[in-house]
Amino acid sequence: MKRSVFILLLVATHVASGQIHLTPFAGINSTRMTKGLFGYDKGGNYFFGGVELEGRLKPKKISPFHISIATGVTYLSNGYFENSLFSLSSIFYTASKTDLATQYLQVPIMIKLNWQPFPLVEDFRFFIGAGVSNNTLMKATLSESVTKVFIATDIYSPPQTTHYQDSQDITQLGVKNSLFTRFDVGLRYKKVQIAFRLSMSTSDMYFNGLEKIWAIPAAESGYISGHTAAGSTKLKYSELVIGYRIF
Repeated sequence: MKRSVFILLLVATHVASGQIHLTPFAGINSTRMTKGLFGYDKGGNYFFGGVELEGRLKPKKISPFHISIATGVTYLSNGYFENSLFSLSSIFYTASKTDLATQYLQVPIMIKLNWQPFPLVEDFRFFIGAGVSNNTLMKATLSESVTKVFIATDIYSPPQTTHYQDSQDITQLGVKNSLFTRFDVGLRYKKVQIAFRLSMSTSDMYFNGLEKIWAIPAAESGYISGHTAAGSTKLKYSELVIGYRIF
């Protein structure tokens, strides 16, 4: 991991014209996960932070457009949370909760097209970028609970209750290094940078083998049954990012 970061930084520095910029940033992440047959479900909003290193390619002629290469590192603590209740008339109730918590280190490599719309205003630029990000899983935990209550029509019969619950560290079952596609668009004014970023996983992010160790039956587990119904577990991140360029 450290070696790949070093190589990315070396490449960015080599192709740049000496204009290297360092930008710490923070933002808010909206995580969505495929679950069942209805596409992506929202899993929650999470704060994150990191640093970006960007190098500008040397232009051959004066132009309002220029290309740059960016890399860096981001710490993202996100997951998926769902708390649902369901009732059928007054005879059946079910309550379920799924709480997946994950921690990632992200190392992207991006190509950006920068545009200076006003020739006399050098400190104002728009940019769009595309690339990939390697997400390294640092930690993952999953907690789930399911409670079902069936009330018999016979008033003298007690309610029938079924309850399942489990909570484990599932880091070893996850994809250690996963590749995400990444796109961003934003603007920069003087030292302040604002961007919207969209990332999508390219592979199945399911914690393989979970059903073998989980105390909740696969059909009752919201996470496992969601993966089974969808066929795979994919993640999508929508992010608002604000940065401040140091140099």
